[in-house]
Amino acid sequence: MPVVVTCRCGQSFRAIDELAGKQVNCPSCAQPLAIPPLTPAPSAIADGPLDLGDASGLEQSAALAPDPLGGTGFGPSHATNPAFSGRLQQSEGMDRSVVLAMWIGGGAVVLLILAMVLTSLLGGSDTTPTRQPVAEADPDETPEVPAKSKPKAKNAGPNATKTKPAAARSDAGASEKAQQKKPRNPPPKTRPESQPPEPSGISIGLSAGTALAQSLPTGTAMGFSVDYEFTSGQPDPAADYLWVIQTGDGQKVARPTHLQSRGTLQDFVPQLRPENGPFQTHIEDQQGARLSESLPMRR
Repeated sequence: MPVVVTCRCGQSFRAIDELAGKQVNCPSCAQPLAIPPLTPAPSAIADGPLDLGDASGLEQSAALAPDPLGGTGFGPSHATNPAFSGRLQQSEGMDRSVVLAMWIGGGAVVLLILAMVLTSLLGGSDTTPTRQPVAEADPDETPEVPAKSKPKAKNAGPNATKTKPAAARSDAGASEKAQQKKPRNPPPKTRPESQPPEPSGISIGLSAGTALAQSLPTGTAMGFSVDYEFTSGQPDPAADYLWVIQTGDGQKVARPTHLQSRGTLQDFVPQLRPENGPFQTHIEDQQGARLSESLPMRR
Protein backbone atom coordinates (compact mmCIF):
# COMPACT_ATOMS: atom_id res chain seq x y z
CA MET A 1 0.00 0.00 0.00
CA PRO A 2 1.60 3.33 -1.03
CA VAL A 3 2.47 5.77 1.73
CA VAL A 4 1.57 9.48 1.36
CA VAL A 5 4.46 11.69 2.51
CA THR A 6 4.42 15.53 2.77
CA CYS A 7 7.70 17.47 2.51
CA ARG A 8 8.48 20.66 4.40
CA CYS A 9 8.22 22.60 1.15
CA GLY A 10 4.54 21.64 0.94
CA GLN A 11 4.72 18.97 -1.78
CA SER A 12 2.92 15.65 -1.11
CA PHE A 13 4.15 12.35 -2.54
CA ARG A 14 3.07 8.72 -2.64
CA ALA A 15 5.93 6.36 -1.79
CA ILE A 16 5.90 2.71 -2.72
CA ASP A 17 6.20 0.06 -0.07
CA GLU A 18 9.84 -0.60 -0.91
CA LEU A 19 10.75 2.95 0.23
CA ALA A 20 9.11 2.59 3.64
CA GLY A 21 11.51 3.48 6.43
CA LYS A 22 14.05 5.03 4.07
CA GLN A 23 15.27 8.59 3.51
CA VAL A 24 15.12 10.06 0.04
CA ASN A 25 15.57 13.51 -1.48
CA CYS A 26 12.49 15.52 -2.33
CA PRO A 27 12.15 15.83 -6.10
CA SER A 28 10.82 19.39 -5.68
CA CYS A 29 13.24 21.03 -3.23
CA ALA A 30 15.98 18.32 -3.00
CA GLN A 31 15.76 18.29 0.80
CA PRO A 32 16.07 14.95 2.66
CA LEU A 33 12.68 13.34 3.19
CA ALA A 34 12.10 10.43 5.61
CA ILE A 35 9.58 7.79 4.55
CA PRO A 36 7.73 6.36 7.57
CA PRO A 37 8.16 2.56 7.89
CA LEU A 38 5.29 0.14 7.54
CA THR A 39 6.92 -2.36 9.84
CA PRO A 40 9.93 -2.04 12.12
CA ALA A 41 12.91 -1.58 9.85
CA PRO A 42 15.45 -4.49 9.92
CA SER A 43 18.96 -3.76 11.13
CA ALA A 44 20.48 -4.63 7.77
CA ILE A 45 18.72 -1.74 6.14
CA ALA A 46 20.52 0.81 8.33
CA ASP A 47 23.94 -0.56 7.32
CA GLY A 48 23.27 -1.00 3.58
CA PRO A 49 23.06 1.71 0.97
CA LEU A 50 19.81 3.44 0.30
CA ASP A 51 17.73 1.99 -2.54
CA LEU A 52 15.49 4.54 -4.13
CA GLY A 53 13.60 1.87 -5.97
CA ASP A 54 11.23 3.24 -8.52
CA ALA A 55 12.40 6.85 -8.39
CA SER A 56 10.55 7.59 -11.57
CA GLY A 57 7.29 6.57 -9.96
CA LEU A 58 8.05 8.82 -7.01
CA GLU A 59 8.67 11.71 -9.37
CA GLN A 60 5.42 10.97 -11.21
CA SER A 61 3.50 10.95 -7.94
CA ALA A 62 5.16 14.24 -6.98
CA ALA A 63 4.11 15.75 -10.26
CA LEU A 64 0.52 14.60 -9.75
CA ALA A 65 0.37 16.12 -6.24
CA PRO A 66 -1.26 19.58 -5.98
CA ASP A 67 1.00 22.64 -5.67
CA PRO A 68 0.35 24.31 -2.26
CA LEU A 69 1.73 27.62 -3.60
CA GLY A 70 -0.21 27.47 -6.83
CA GLY A 71 -2.86 29.91 -5.62
CA THR A 72 -0.31 32.55 -4.66
CA GLY A 73 1.44 32.63 -8.01
CA PHE A 74 4.89 32.02 -6.50
CA GLY A 75 5.15 28.28 -6.80
CA PRO A 76 7.95 26.50 -8.70
CA SER A 77 5.60 25.76 -11.58
CA HIS A 78 5.02 29.48 -12.13
CA ALA A 79 8.72 30.25 -12.28
CA THR A 80 8.97 28.74 -15.76
CA ASN A 81 5.50 29.82 -16.82
CA PRO A 82 5.74 32.22 -19.82
CA ALA A 83 2.64 34.09 -18.71
CA PHE A 84 4.14 34.70 -15.26
CA SER A 85 7.44 35.91 -16.69
CA GLY A 86 5.52 38.22 -19.01
CA ARG A 87 3.60 39.70 -16.10
CA LEU A 88 6.86 40.20 -14.17
CA GLN A 89 8.48 42.02 -17.07
CA GLN A 90 5.32 44.10 -17.57
CA SER A 91 5.29 45.14 -13.87
CA GLU A 92 8.97 46.10 -14.02
CA GLY A 93 8.32 48.18 -17.12
CA MET A 94 5.38 49.91 -15.41
CA ASP A 95 7.54 50.69 -12.34
CA ARG A 96 10.21 52.25 -14.52
CA SER A 97 7.67 54.35 -16.37
CA VAL A 98 6.14 55.55 -13.08
CA VAL A 99 9.57 56.52 -11.70
CA LEU A 100 10.44 58.30 -14.94
CA ALA A 101 7.13 60.17 -14.88
CA MET A 102 7.75 61.23 -11.26
CA TRP A 103 11.22 62.55 -12.13
CA ILE A 104 9.86 64.49 -15.09
CA GLY A 105 7.01 65.95 -13.02
CA GLY A 106 9.36 66.95 -10.18
CA GLY A 107 11.75 68.64 -12.61
CA ALA A 108 8.88 70.56 -14.18
CA VAL A 109 7.71 71.78 -10.75
CA VAL A 110 11.24 72.94 -9.82
CA LEU A 111 11.60 74.81 -13.12
CA LEU A 112 8.21 76.45 -12.60
CA ILE A 113 9.18 77.63 -9.11
CA LEU A 114 12.50 79.03 -10.37
CA ALA A 115 10.73 80.84 -13.19
CA MET A 116 8.24 82.41 -10.75
CA VAL A 117 11.06 83.58 -8.43
CA LEU A 118 13.07 85.08 -11.28
CA THR A 119 9.97 86.78 -12.68
CA SER A 120 9.12 88.34 -9.32
CA LEU A 121 12.68 89.58 -8.81
CA LEU A 122 13.19 90.97 -12.30
CA GLY A 123 9.66 92.31 -12.53
CA GLY A 124 9.94 94.08 -9.15
CA SER A 125 13.19 95.74 -10.17
CA ASP A 126 11.74 96.92 -13.50
CA THR A 127 8.47 98.28 -12.11
CA THR A 128 10.06 100.19 -9.24
CA PRO A 129 9.85 103.87 -10.15
CA THR A 130 13.16 105.66 -10.00
CA ARG A 131 13.03 109.05 -8.44
CA GLN A 132 14.96 111.73 -10.18
CA PRO A 133 17.28 113.62 -7.84
CA VAL A 134 15.94 117.05 -7.11
CA ALA A 135 18.62 119.67 -7.06
CA GLU A 136 18.30 121.82 -3.98
CA ALA A 137 19.18 125.41 -4.56
CA ASP A 138 21.44 127.00 -1.98
CA PRO A 139 20.03 130.11 -0.33
CA ASP A 140 23.16 132.02 -1.37
CA GLU A 141 22.72 131.04 -5.01
CA THR A 142 19.10 132.17 -5.33
CA PRO A 143 18.81 134.11 -8.57
CA GLU A 144 17.94 137.71 -8.10
CA VAL A 145 14.66 138.84 -9.54
CA PRO A 146 15.22 141.87 -11.70
CA ALA A 147 13.31 144.92 -10.59
CA LYS A 148 10.43 145.82 -12.77
CA SER A 149 11.10 148.97 -14.64
CA LYS A 150 8.40 151.52 -14.69
CA PRO A 151 6.82 151.99 -18.08
CA LYS A 152 7.92 155.10 -19.75
CA ALA A 153 5.28 157.70 -20.27
CA LYS A 154 4.18 158.11 -23.79
CA ASN A 155 5.29 161.21 -25.52
CA ALA A 156 2.27 163.46 -25.47
CA GLY A 157 3.81 166.14 -27.59
CA PRO A 158 5.54 169.42 -26.84
CA ASN A 159 2.76 170.63 -24.57
CA ALA A 160 3.06 167.70 -22.17
CA THR A 161 5.84 169.27 -20.04
CA LYS A 162 3.82 172.38 -19.47
CA THR A 163 0.88 170.64 -17.80
CA LYS A 164 0.59 170.71 -14.03
CA PRO A 165 3.96 172.34 -13.10
CA ALA A 166 2.72 173.20 -9.63
CA ALA A 167 1.89 169.57 -8.81
CA ALA A 168 5.37 168.39 -9.82
CA ARG A 169 7.03 171.02 -7.64
CA SER A 170 4.91 170.12 -4.63
CA ASP A 171 5.82 166.41 -4.99
CA ALA A 172 9.53 167.24 -5.16
CA GLY A 173 9.32 169.38 -2.06
CA ALA A 174 7.49 166.67 -0.12
CA SER A 175 10.10 164.04 -1.04
CA GLU A 176 12.95 166.32 0.12
CA LYS A 177 11.26 166.91 3.46
CA ALA A 178 10.71 163.17 3.93
CA GLN A 179 14.40 162.48 3.28
CA GLN A 180 15.40 165.14 5.80
CA LYS A 181 13.15 163.65 8.45
CA LYS A 182 14.47 160.07 8.01
CA PRO A 183 17.85 159.56 9.72
CA ARG A 184 20.44 157.99 7.48
CA ASN A 185 21.96 155.78 10.18
CA PRO A 186 19.30 154.82 12.70
CA PRO A 187 20.68 154.39 16.22
CA PRO A 188 21.06 150.78 17.38
CA LYS A 189 18.28 149.40 19.46
CA THR A 190 19.14 149.17 23.12
CA ARG A 191 18.19 145.95 24.86
CA PRO A 192 16.43 146.26 28.17
CA GLU A 193 18.56 145.49 31.16
CA SER A 194 18.14 141.94 32.39
CA GLN A 195 15.86 141.72 35.34
CA PRO A 196 16.76 139.37 38.17
CA PRO A 197 14.90 136.10 37.70
CA GLU A 198 11.95 135.52 39.87
CA PRO A 199 11.90 132.50 42.18
CA SER A 200 11.05 129.33 40.25
CA GLY A 201 8.62 127.98 42.83
CA ILE A 202 11.32 126.22 44.89
CA SER A 203 10.64 125.85 48.59
CA ILE A 204 13.02 124.28 51.13
CA GLY A 205 12.17 123.24 54.66
CA LEU A 206 14.82 123.46 57.44
CA SER A 207 14.97 121.54 60.71
CA ALA A 208 17.36 120.49 63.52
CA GLY A 209 19.53 123.61 63.39
CA THR A 210 22.38 123.64 65.94
CA ALA A 211 25.21 126.08 66.73
CA LEU A 212 27.97 124.66 68.98
CA ALA A 213 31.33 126.11 69.99
CA GLN A 214 34.25 123.86 69.01
CA SER A 215 37.86 123.99 70.20
CA LEU A 216 40.24 123.94 67.23
CA PRO A 217 44.05 124.25 67.08
CA THR A 218 43.56 127.78 65.80
CA GLY A 219 41.18 128.66 68.61
CA THR A 220 37.48 128.45 69.41
CA ALA A 221 35.15 128.39 66.40
CA MET A 222 31.43 127.97 65.93
CA GLY A 223 30.22 124.78 64.24
CA PHE A 224 26.83 124.92 62.54
CA SER A 225 24.54 122.11 61.31
CA VAL A 226 21.06 122.04 59.79
CA ASP A 227 18.87 119.50 57.95
CA TYR A 228 17.13 120.54 54.71
CA GLU A 229 14.54 119.07 52.34
CA PHE A 230 12.96 120.35 49.11
CA THR A 231 9.23 120.61 49.75
CA SER A 232 8.46 121.92 46.23
CA GLY A 233 10.49 121.98 43.05
CA GLN A 234 13.68 120.09 42.27
CA PRO A 235 17.30 121.13 42.94
CA ASP A 236 19.69 121.98 40.12
CA PRO A 237 22.83 119.84 40.59
CA ALA A 238 24.97 122.37 38.70
CA ALA A 239 23.72 125.45 40.59
CA ASP A 240 25.37 126.99 43.65
CA TYR A 241 23.02 127.76 46.52
CA LEU A 242 23.89 130.01 49.49
CA TRP A 243 23.66 128.75 53.05
CA VAL A 244 23.30 131.94 55.10
CA ILE A 245 24.08 132.14 58.84
CA GLN A 246 22.91 135.34 60.54
CA THR A 247 24.20 136.58 63.91
CA GLY A 248 22.28 138.41 66.57
CA ASP A 249 23.52 141.83 65.42
CA GLY A 250 22.48 141.20 61.77
CA GLN A 251 25.85 140.06 60.40
CA LYS A 252 25.50 137.45 57.63
CA VAL A 253 27.93 134.72 56.59
CA ALA A 254 27.06 132.98 53.26
CA ARG A 255 28.52 129.60 52.31
CA PRO A 256 28.09 128.43 48.64
CA THR A 257 26.99 124.80 48.44
CA HIS A 258 25.33 122.23 46.17
CA LEU A 259 22.01 120.79 47.30
CA GLN A 260 20.20 117.53 46.74
CA SER A 261 16.59 116.62 47.40
CA ARG A 262 17.40 116.32 51.09
CA GLY A 263 20.49 116.30 53.26
CA THR A 264 22.46 117.96 56.09
CA LEU A 265 24.66 121.07 55.91
CA GLN A 266 27.66 121.28 58.29
CA ASP A 267 30.49 123.83 58.49
CA PHE A 268 32.82 125.73 60.85
CA VAL A 269 32.93 129.54 60.88
CA PRO A 270 36.15 130.69 62.63
CA GLN A 271 35.21 134.39 62.66
CA LEU A 272 32.10 133.78 64.77
CA ARG A 273 32.09 133.27 68.53
CA PRO A 274 29.39 132.19 70.96
CA GLU A 275 28.86 135.79 72.01
CA ASN A 276 27.72 136.62 68.46
CA GLY A 277 24.51 134.65 69.01
CA PRO A 278 21.69 133.96 68.88
CA PHE A 279 22.11 132.52 65.37
CA GLN A 280 19.58 131.98 62.62
CA THR A 281 19.95 130.29 59.22
CA HIS A 282 18.20 130.16 55.85
CA ILE A 283 18.96 129.25 52.20
CA GLU A 284 19.07 131.64 49.23
CA ASP A 285 19.71 131.31 45.50
CA GLN A 286 22.50 133.11 43.64
CA GLN A 287 20.32 136.18 43.11
CA GLY A 288 19.64 136.52 46.85
CA ALA A 289 16.05 135.27 46.78
CA ARG A 290 15.12 133.32 49.88
CA LEU A 291 14.17 129.69 49.30
CA SER A 292 13.43 128.88 52.95
CA GLU A 293 12.27 130.53 56.12
CA SER A 294 14.70 131.54 58.89
CA LEU A 295 15.32 128.82 61.47
CA PRO A 296 16.71 129.62 64.94
CA MET A 297 19.75 127.47 65.74
CA ARG A 298 19.97 125.88 69.16
CA ARG A 299 23.14 126.14 71.24
